Amino acid sequence: MRKSLRRKSSKTMGERIENARDTKGYSQKYMAETLNVSASMWSQLEKGNKQPSLENFKKICRTLEVSADYLLGFKEEMNIKEEK
Repeated sequence: MRKSLRRKSSKTMGERIENARDTKGYSQKYMAETLNVSASMWSQLEKGNKQPSLENFKKICRTLEVSADYLLGFKEEMNIKEEK
């Protein structure tokens, strides 16, 4: 039986979160407030020093309108809806 797991991207989850946030035009402060975490905690998420809880991970996906697969590095396409 062959394993069909795709190789993950070299970008970290934090880098992907930061990319998506920048694409949406949201500030770190806005995201921290939306998730009800400190600005310091949000910064640590983007740096890759902390991992979000499952509940916050789902909120990040919803708020940034990206798939979990993108943030986890299984897909390269962000498929984000940009604000106008």
